[in-house]
Order: sequence, then structure tokens, then C-alpha cells
Amino acid sequence: MTVLYHGSFAVVDQPLAMCGRRNLDYVVACRAGEDLWQQYDIVEGGVANDNVIDTVEDYTMGIISAEQALGQLRYKPVNHQLCIISQSVIDRCLQFVESITLNPTP
Repeated sequence: MTVLYHGSFAVVDQPLAMCGRRNLDYVVACRAGEDLWQQYDIVEGGVANDNVIDTVEDYTMGIISAEQALGQLRYKPVNHQLCIISQSVIDRCLQFVESITLNPTP
């Protein structure tokens, strides 16, 4: 069994698809407003922080080539995220087990 953690003050005992937001062309197209992500059940990738966004913008403005952008992105620290788009995937693959409230230490 895989454990999935959701860090938030909200308990998500019934996750819903389509409530949140692979390659360089995919990222650029999505940032331009195209709905490519809707073609997939699950989209996995790095979180686009300021450094990543700067590189993607440099590529879209023609300041750097795709090869240069990918070369720069290769060395950026990556925090992965999953976006489950299909409600049927959620219903079939996720099961709510419990909610635990963590108290911060003073």
C-alpha cells in the first residue's frame, strides 16, 4: 500500500478530481492557456518555482533555446507534484484512512 500525505488544515476524506492545476513543450503550452493536461488521468512533474518559471519564460521569449532551457532545468532542485485529473482514478485507487492533527512545537 502506498501512503499519500496531504499537508493542510483541511481534511480531504473524499478527494475530487479537476480541482487543482512532461516536457518543456507541455509546460509552455499549459502556461499559454492550452488545456493539454485534460488529456491525461494523472500528471506528474516538478513544481515550477521562480527559477523554473524564469527559465521557461526565457525559452518562450526566444532568449534561450530548448536545449539551453532543458540544460538549465536539469540542475534545478525538483519538488514533485501529482495532479490526479480523473475522478475514476481517485475512486479506484485512493482510500481515506485517517486524519491526524499535528500540534506545532513552541
